[in-house]
Amino acid sequence: MDGNADIVATASSIEVLEDKTTDLNFQDLIKPDSKFVNSWQMPNNVGYTMSAWWVRFDVLNHDPNNRYWYLQLQNINAHSLQVYSFPKNFKSKARVIPSIHELRYASFRLDLPQDEPYSIYLRIKNNNRPMMFNLRLLSADALVKATPKDHVFYAFVLGGLLIMSIYNLLTFFSLNERSYLSLAIFIFSNCINLLSQSGMVSLLFPEVDVDKIHIVSAMLTIASGNDFFYNLMLVAYRLPRYAILFRIHFWLAILTMLIVGFLPYQLFYISVFGGALLILAVPVIWILHKAKVSEARIFVWAFLIMNVSCIPILLYGLDLFDDWAIAFNSLMLGFLLFIVLLSLNQSRHTRELRDQAQQIEASSKAKDAFLTTMSHELRTPMHAVVISGTLLQQTKLTPQQSDYVEKLQVSAQHMLDLINDILDVSRLNHTKADVKIQAFTLQAILENLEKLLSDQAREKHLDFILNSEYSITTPLLGDPTRLSQILLNLLDNAVKFTDDGLVSLTIKPMGQWLSRVELQFTVADTGIGLSFKEQERLFEPFFQVNSSTSRRYRGTGLGLTISYDLVKHLGGELQVRSKPSQGSSFFFKLMFALAEQQPINSFTQSFTVRNYQEKRVLLVDDDSLNQFFGKELLTVLGVKVDLAESGTVALIKLKETSYDLVFMDVSMPDLDGYQTTQLIRHELELTELPIVALTAHAISGEHERCLAAGMNDYLAKPFSIQELETMLTRWLIKNHN
Repeated sequence: MDGNADIVATASSIEVLEDKTTDLNFQDLIKPDSKFVNSWQMPNNVGYTMSAWWVRFDVLNHDPNNRYWYLQLQNINAHSLQVYSFPKNFKSKARVIPSIHELRYASFRLDLPQDEPYSIYLRIKNNNRPMMFNLRLLSADALVKATPKDHVFYAFVLGGLLIMSIYNLLTFFSLNERSYLSLAIFIFSNCINLLSQSGMVSLLFPEVDVDKIHIVSAMLTIASGNDFFYNLMLVAYRLPRYAILFRIHFWLAILTMLIVGFLPYQLFYISVFGGALLILAVPVIWILHKAKVSEARIFVWAFLIMNVSCIPILLYGLDLFDDWAIAFNSLMLGFLLFIVLLSLNQSRHTRELRDQAQQIEASSKAKDAFLTTMSHELRTPMHAVVISGTLLQQTKLTPQQSDYVEKLQVSAQHMLDLINDILDVSRLNHTKADVKIQAFTLQAILENLEKLLSDQAREKHLDFILNSEYSITTPLLGDPTRLSQILLNLLDNAVKFTDDGLVSLTIKPMGQWLSRVELQFTVADTGIGLSFKEQERLFEPFFQVNSSTSRRYRGTGLGLTISYDLVKHLGGELQVRSKPSQGSSFFFKLMFALAEQQPINSFTQSFTVRNYQEKRVLLVDDDSLNQFFGKELLTVLGVKVDLAESGTVALIKLKETSYDLVFMDVSMPDLDGYQTTQLIRHELELTELPIVALTAHAISGEHERCLAAGMNDYLAKPFSIQELETMLTRWLIKNHN
């Protein structure tokens, strides 16, 4: 070496010896009979072995200005290296050269006095990975000049990647879109991989095993890259035949990542999984690009840039390019551009998701408005039909007339059930069911089910059995209304689809922990049963086994959908076991807390007509038909009734007359029921007057809205005479007491 060069490459001057036993030491190598291979030719590529490799080269320093030179290896971990300096003139002893931890490359400072020949020995332990003896000597000036530029470059690239990773992670938390999480992990694991490859990990954490960090991060990169590509391209939806291959590759990569640190030939697995992912991705990109899928078209450019940036590394491995730093830096820049393009694509995807969210929100609002309108428009005429039948039943009828009215009431109730089902399934699809926790007993629920369904089962000569292996008198905390609705739907279906045999409900305790108990509810029948294909779609809205089923048994196919959603909202899962012609079994498990006191039986009410002649009620409704039927029903129950056709008239009457109860229709022109109630409370200061809302808006939140407006209770149209009697009892007798 002389003063003409600050950087000297040594690859062409080295001699190499393979120590397969890894037992040789430095003293063995300085003997004359050591078998170093002279004129080692590139590629200086050592394959997958467990050998130790010794490298030797001679150096003579002719530069009077530079006594200290720095030996650097750009692609070998310093933990795997031992460096020895041996003077050939024997003027001094051989020395072990310590590594310099402040530099990211494996670096060693050599003390080379002018014109004194030295032999430099390196021992490199191969950890089952290819490596190249890319050695160079730098003067102190060259090292000082190169280090700041080197660190600035890596700070730029790795800082950019880290920012991209954090951005995608935050976007994932904002949108809950899995592809952003996968991309964030993909970028972060690549950062770790590049840090370990470039020597930055050794610089920052000298005691860390860089090889293991590199292997694990590389496998995580492959797994997260698979998941990102899978979710970005919607492979499961667009190309389902490829989906299983991607999922198998993903889980095998995760498993290998967990155990790769204990396996030999670690880089081999990285190559296999990386190549397999490439083989899977290329045809998918090609197919989707031809189909003009926007994600694929953008990904193609990113993919091409990434591959172009890999060319110098490949040429370096083939001995067609000899500058490791340029090769590796081009790879890093290419990867940064690759990530930038992917992030731009994700930004476009983010805008699309936000637009979709806005459209969904607008659609949801329109749906709510539609449900409100339909609920009112359908229930209002049904109210007139149901009340007409009820009033007719209070008169003297011939047997034939009584039969006609009974059929009218059954048909009206069936029509009302269909309306309720349609509104329920629409509501449950986009809102969470209202769960009202209260004390109840299984006895009350079973008695109610017996009353509602036993006659129907008896008419079909079915055995109708309700059995509980858990105490039916033990008070529980839960939502008895929702539980009853679920069981009623399931039992009603069972009775409907069973022509002979048995319909049963079995309640079985599955376990009890302190103050909680888990119960399994099973509804079984010996009816028509279901095939496996029919079971797959059973809980879809409006699903019917076949067209003849709906004609024969009647129904919309919504009962099971509603039950499935309600069980889910209560914390369980509705499941089915069935075989054609052998019956079906529906079952679910729910957890209940134990109540401390006995509940009031909300299912059995006494509807004895009481004497309300001393009470005066104001009925506020703008619809003349509703006024007529409402007044007739209240008159039958023995109540004195005044009518008000608007909120304004109601305020005038309340100023002139003292009333014990007000039934307030909420949907009136000009001054609606909510506004009228607020004026009653604030302007008339009638804060103690009971006001019961009458509404055909049987949708989620309507009850709460009525209470918030200052009303005391809520009655949904159409209502029965028993429900009206309950309101009168509650607010004219119990409230008075």
